[in-house]
Amino acid sequence: MLRRVSIAGLIAAAAATLVGGCGEGGHTMRFVSSRPHLLTLDLGRHGKSSGDLYVFNAPLLDKSGGRVIGSLHGTQTSIRLEHGAETVQGMLTFEFGNGNSVVVGGLSQYPHAGTGTIVNHKFARAVLGGTGKYAGATGTLISKRRPDGNYEQELRLTD
Repeated sequence: MLRRVSIAGLIAAAAATLVGGCGEGGHTMRFVSSRPHLLTLDLGRHGKSSGDLYVFNAPLLDKSGGRVIGSLHGTQTSIRLEHGAETVQGMLTFEFGNGNSVVVGGLSQYPHAGTGTIVNHKFARAVLGGTGKYAGATGTLISKRRPDGNYEQELRLTD
């Protein structure tokens, strides 16, 4: 009888571990990245075109926008222009100090007539990994550019 209880306990513990590893748990961080400092490299045809590169950095602020909590460094490469928008592929590194960073990649869109993502539109990009306490991180980043040029960031990390 004792053996059956022990086996049942092991099976229950294993099931709980699998469910936790499948994204049931996790951690969500909400913060603001301020209006980025941006450098544009016009690499294709003159003017906006596929291949253009945008290099940027910005301070990261707490959710209320009052305290600096880290920094953002990244690049966006123009992929295509169509339907009044420019699709860009981004590689972003969010640094939270002391060797703790999260790397994110994926697509978003700029308006055809400017830089920065389309205002008030949410873009989801994949968490590719991290360092320090975020080593092995997975999840999703949801970004939304506000009319003031700052970005609301929601980093959803899964267990």
